[in-house]
Amino acid sequence: MRRELLGETLNQLAPASQAELLQLIVKESARGTDAIPLLTAFQDLPKATHQLSYEQVRLIYAEAEQQGYTQVQRLLLISQSNRNKPAVLKGHPSLSGTSLGMRKYMARKPNPGMLEKLLLDPDPTVIRNLLRNPRITEREVLKICSRRPNHPEVLEEVANSSKWSTRYQVKLALVQNPYTPSTVSLPLLPQLNTPHLERIASMDNLPPQVLYMAEEVLKNRNDDPEEVLDLSELAALDEAELPFASTLNLSVQPAGEHEG
Repeated sequence: MRRELLGETLNQLAPASQAELLQLIVKESARGTDAIPLLTAFQDLPKATHQLSYEQVRLIYAEAEQQGYTQVQRLLLISQSNRNKPAVLKGHPSLSGTSLGMRKYMARKPNPGMLEKLLLDPDPTVIRNLLRNPRITEREVLKICSRRPNHPEVLEEVANSSKWSTRYQVKLALVQNPYTPSTVSLPLLPQLNTPHLERIASMDNLPPQVLYMAEEVLKNRNDDPEEVLDLSELAALDEAELPFASTLNLSVQPAGEHEG
């Protein structure tokens, strides 16, 4: 997975190179380039085998401060922020005694009244079947996206739907829901228009990662365009080698030096 490869690569770099790489990822992600998957991988880094220790984070932060990488400083400060923890959700009261298998079955059937009830279902597999039902319209999908509290896995089902994830209003609803995982919201931000981004940047109930990146995208739109650096090769990697050091001219240090 990308987070494992990114974690392994960061652990091979000196603090100065770690800070430089993160600065590049943040700047290019704000421009909507192929670096976005790397930014979402960094958000998932606490789950990776090759994590950054507290001492490594401290050294990267110090290096970022010295180099004036304010984006990296802020990224490090919010990277460990807690995600909203939704309450235990219940589906429609009339379906409280209905088995999961039956609810999944009914989600595939053309019964408008039943489909409306199933929009409240807390199980992502039921929602997956609903999203594939030809009777479902954007109105119903927006109800799923806007429900609060919600299960992150339910919102991920919408984001993973090839049919619905391309709809602008669906993207907007996902980003504006504080229960949407930041790994879903971050890639959507560069696809939103400026007025919506400005509104999102002022919403105090969204995860700090989302607020931060919304501000970065807005700043980038106000700045003069720069040459876009090609990170597509890095973002697409899913095998065991990452050519970060050679591609970005970053210095690799022997394992363990960064922890001294």
